[in-house]
Amino acid sequence: MHAASYALSLAMDDRGRVTLLHVVSDPRELQANPQKHLMEIRSRLKRLIPEDADLFCSPEVLIEYGPPAKRILETAQREHTDLIVMGVHKPKYSGLASHAPHDVAYDVISQAPCPVLTLTS
Repeated sequence: MHAASYALSLAMDDRGRVTLLHVVSDPRELQANPQKHLMEIRSRLKRLIPEDADLFCSPEVLIEYGPPAKRILETAQREHTDLIVMGVHKPKYSGLASHAPHDVAYDVISQAPCPVLTLTS
């Protein structure tokens, strides 16, 4: 949520376009009631957008399916993204644990077609 607020504030300063993306990586998330679950995800993302956001940016909510890093990178490429803003959790262990191979943030940062701003939560 912190990353979304920050991205929206950057967009307000530059009259940019913001895409809030949620990637469903595990299809089992949707097994019980897929429509309801997707509506909850979309609703949660839309609640992050201030009511007056349309005045300074064109916020969009997207839900993608598959490996998170791959979908983030594909979306950034498709949308001609200038900046990816993503929240990351503080590592449980110090050192390289937060940048190990197969870490979503690591994969996005190392392959992104644009700068990536990470914010710890």
